[in-house]
Amino acid sequence: MRECDEDMTVETSVALGAEGRPAPPSLSRPPAPPALSPVEGGLGAVRGLRCAGVSAGFRRNPERKDLALVVTQRPAVAAGVFTQNLFCAAPVVVSRRHLEQAALPAGDAASAVAGGAPAFAVSASGAAAAATPPASAGDAPADSSAAPAPGIRAIVLNSGNANAATGEAGMRCALGTARIVAEHLGCEPHQVLVASTGVIGVPLVEAPFVTGIPLALAALGAADGTAAEAGLAAASAIMTTDTHPKQAALTFTAQGTAQGGTAQGTAQGDGSFVLPEGTRSRCGSTKEPSPCAVPSESSRTYTIGGMVKGSGMIQPDMATLLGVLATDAPLTQEAAQRALRRAVDVTFNKVTVDSDTSTNDSVYLLATGAAAGPPVSVDGPLFEPFVLALTALCEDLARQIAADGEGATKLVTVNVTGASDDAQADRAGRAVANSPLVKTAIAGHDANWGRIAMAIGKSGAAFRQQDVGITVMGIPVCEGGLPVPFDEDEALRRFEGRPEVVIDIDLGAGAGSARLWTCDLTHGYVSINGDYRT
Repeated sequence: MRECDEDMTVETSVALGAEGRPAPPSLSRPPAPPALSPVEGGLGAVRGLRCAGVSAGFRRNPERKDLALVVTQRPAVAAGVFTQNLFCAAPVVVSRRHLEQAALPAGDAASAVAGGAPAFAVSASGAAAAATPPASAGDAPADSSAAPAPGIRAIVLNSGNANAATGEAGMRCALGTARIVAEHLGCEPHQVLVASTGVIGVPLVEAPFVTGIPLALAALGAADGTAAEAGLAAASAIMTTDTHPKQAALTFTAQGTAQGGTAQGTAQGDGSFVLPEGTRSRCGSTKEPSPCAVPSESSRTYTIGGMVKGSGMIQPDMATLLGVLATDAPLTQEAAQRALRRAVDVTFNKVTVDSDTSTNDSVYLLATGAAAGPPVSVDGPLFEPFVLALTALCEDLARQIAADGEGATKLVTVNVTGASDDAQADRAGRAVANSPLVKTAIAGHDANWGRIAMAIGKSGAAFRQQDVGITVMGIPVCEGGLPVPFDEDEALRRFEGRPEVVIDIDLGAGAGSARLWTCDLTHGYVSINGDYRT
C-alpha cells in the first residue's frame, strides 16, 4: 500500500467545457442544485457535529489558537484526499490507515451507523459519558479478530508544527494523539483522524495534546447547526501564515431526477454562483439567500460546511491545505469518497500560489446523517445535486485560499478555453498561474500580456500561435497571436479598482478548458518566507 502518493485522479470529473470565444470567455458549468443558500458558521452550521478551537501551547503566543477539534455525535461516514508529496507527514500516513479501518460496508450510510452506535455527551470537564454504558474494567477483552468499529468520531488538527520528517517519533505522536482523543470519547483510536501544519522537521510531542484536548472538549459548540462562534474558533486554530480564518457553509434543497437535474449555474468573479433565473448565492456571504426553486414534498434539504487553511506552499495536488468539510446528508461511503474527489479535482487542485506541494495536505469530508432520510448513494437521484453543492462550497474556499496567498494583493483567475482537451488547457493555465513574471506584472498593475504569451508558449500545450487570443480584465490585448492596441490608462484603472484580475486565454485548438486560481507575487511573499522560522 502506498503511504503518501494518494492518486488524486478522480473517477468522474466535473466537465468545464466551453466553446467559442466570448468577451470575456465564459466556461460552461455543470448543473446547479435547485437552491443554494449561504449560512453562517462554517462547520458550526452542520448538524450532528461539534467543533472548537483553543490555545494548547503549540505556539509561543498563548493568545493564538492552535488546536482544533471536530467531534461527531455518532460515528460518521468519512472520506479523505491527501498529498502526493513523497515526504508526507506522519498524520497523513496515520489518517489514511484510519480511514481504511473505519470505512463503512458498501451501501451503508451515516444514519445507519448512527442507529447502531451509542452517542456521547462531553461534560464541561472534557470527559466523555456514553449514552449506553461502556463495558466495565472487569469485562472480558474484545475479540481481537473482530472487525474494527466503523465510522469516524473525531478529527484533531494542530498548527505550528507539521510533524513531517520526524521519523518513528512523529508516527508515535500521531498515533498517540488519536489514542488520547479516543480515550476521552470512548471510541477506538482508528475512529480519530489527525492533521498537522507548520514547520517541517521539528519534533512534535504529545504534551500539548494531553492538556489541550480536554480544553477543546470543554469548548465544543452545540451540535444543532447554530454554533457559529465555535466554527470560527476552529477555523482560526488551523491558521499558519493565513491572514484570516477561511470558512463557508450553505444549505441546499435538491429535488432529484434520474439524471440528477439539468439546471445550469455559473461561478462569478465575486465568488457568487449565478443560478438559472440570474439570482446569486455566495457560500461565505452574509447576504440574504437567493433560492431559485421552492422545495417540493419530494425534495431534500441538506447543509454543507467547511474550513480550510492555506496561504503559502500552495500548488495543486493538493496545496499546503488542511481542510475539513462536513454535511448532515446521509451519504454512503462510496458517495462520500466520490463526491469529495470530484469536488477537489476542480477546486482545491486548481489553486496555486507558488507551485510548491506540501507534505501535509489533507482534506476530509464527514457525513453525519443528521438530516435523516434515505441514503444518498452514487446511483441515487440526489447524488449529483449533492456533488454540485459540495463543489460550489469548495470553490468558495479555494478562492479564499488563492486570494490570501502570502503577501498577495490580488486574486487572479486564469480561464483557458479552446484547448485540444482539458488536460492541455490545464497545462497552459498552470504555466500562467505559476509564472513569477506574470505574477509580478500583476503586482505592479502592468497588463504585460507578453509574459502570458511566454508562459503558455513554454507550457507544452498544443496550439498554433496565430490562433491565440488573450484578454486581461475584459480588455482584449492579443488576437490571432498579434497585439491589439488598448488603453493603458483604462487597464491601470481596472487593476487599481478590482480585487480580482481575470485572465482569459483562447488557444483556438479545440473545446478543452480549465480554470485555475492564483494570486500576484509581491515583496510580502519574500518577507514572510524569509522570516518564516524566525
